[in-house]
Amino acid sequence: MKNIGILSVLIIVSLISFSCQKVSENVTVSGTIKGLEKLNKKVPSHVYLHHGFIHESIPIQKDGSFQKEIPLSEPVYCSITIGKMQQQVILLKPGENLEVFVDFNKPLEEALSCGGTLGEYANKLIEIEKPLKKKYLYQLYTEDEYIAEIEALKANVLAMVDTLISDADLRRQQIIRVENDIRIKYQNYRKEILSIYKDRVLSDKFKSKIKDLKMDDMEAFNYSMDFRRYVLRDIYDTLYYKYYKHNGECYGKAGISAISKLKNDLIKDHVIVSSRLSMLRSDVRKEAYEFLISNATDPRAKQIVEEAYQQIAPGKKLESFTYKSYDGKMVSLEDFKGKYVYIDIWASWCAPCIRQMPYLDTIEQKYHGRNIEFVSISVDDLRNTDKWREKIENLNLNGIQLISDQRTNSPFLEQFGVKSIPHFLLIGPDGHLVDGYAPRPSNPKLIEVFDGLGL
Repeated sequence: MKNIGILSVLIIVSLISFSCQKVSENVTVSGTIKGLEKLNKKVPSHVYLHHGFIHESIPIQKDGSFQKEIPLSEPVYCSITIGKMQQQVILLKPGENLEVFVDFNKPLEEALSCGGTLGEYANKLIEIEKPLKKKYLYQLYTEDEYIAEIEALKANVLAMVDTLISDADLRRQQIIRVENDIRIKYQNYRKEILSIYKDRVLSDKFKSKIKDLKMDDMEAFNYSMDFRRYVLRDIYDTLYYKYYKHNGECYGKAGISAISKLKNDLIKDHVIVSSRLSMLRSDVRKEAYEFLISNATDPRAKQIVEEAYQQIAPGKKLESFTYKSYDGKMVSLEDFKGKYVYIDIWASWCAPCIRQMPYLDTIEQKYHGRNIEFVSISVDDLRNTDKWREKIENLNLNGIQLISDQRTNSPFLEQFGVKSIPHFLLIGPDGHLVDGYAPRPSNPKLIEVFDGLGL
């Protein structure tokens, strides 16, 4: 599945616990992006804030600007991903503002800077994180060489923290973050080396570097993005793999089995939030929804699950669309009133989308002349309309071919929370939603769905 994040500015937000009075105020996140024309098909459509219990998306305007007021009751650390740029940690606080400036005319490592009341601290975090972003080819290092490399990195970054951050609480948070980021670097080396060299036995010296890695360390979970990702990935690799791969359960059932085993409420809530989309698009989405709602302990986690489910709830009345077709006509959802509509959301550059086209053509031929229309909506940038038309011609695509005037920013597409493509929808004759995650054309269950509707 091709992630729309390849096109997008992604801001991944993690909830942090601070010892302060919780007062609900807005934080303003705004900014500008320069050099968008250099990104070609990878032009971002949104700024996304969606890690932890905050899930926001900020549309990027044609001039590269974006702005949104976001309600906060406590400070949160955020990890920003912009195009191909690596994630960057910043901090948001209620009642303050952060300005984000991105210039893709510059090298990626120099493209990001921040302003506003939160800008000074954000820029310090940018500098601190630069050395932590180095990638390692683990097999090129002996144990001693890797230890020497990582210990030097740790000393360097902790010295930067001591120099740049004067506030004692913030300095402590960053020390916890750096120490656990370093532990994860050792853990990643261990995992990679042991996967390559099955008989390798790590030394006691190396093992001592990860002995303090505690999977239930909530301060590490709050302050270190690397630690949090490691914990969540470990849960997926062990529990989800067990139930999904070994036991043959569908993803929704596997999620229920896995989450039921978790004891820590904070970690459970984060797994619920991060798993919700995959579970809600499974064959047991109603059962998955009821399980997630009843097992989430934090009201914010419940709200995120509820919002995700309502986006795809059967019977939902839909906003319409009016898009230009391949032959230049303006086509609206109302044009199909009285018929079922199977919608394929795709793009000319999306390989997984293209792989579904032969199956879609077969389905279209099978149900030709029946009470259903097949509509393909491209999220190609309008500047790439020629490429869209060329792909339709080269693949000899049938059905009704439309192109979104705002890519995934279109109100029609936003109401489903489309995050990745291909994405398939089924709409009823009354214009209401039948299935917000309809089976793909390659899935035999699509035939069962159509036949069950009497098509």
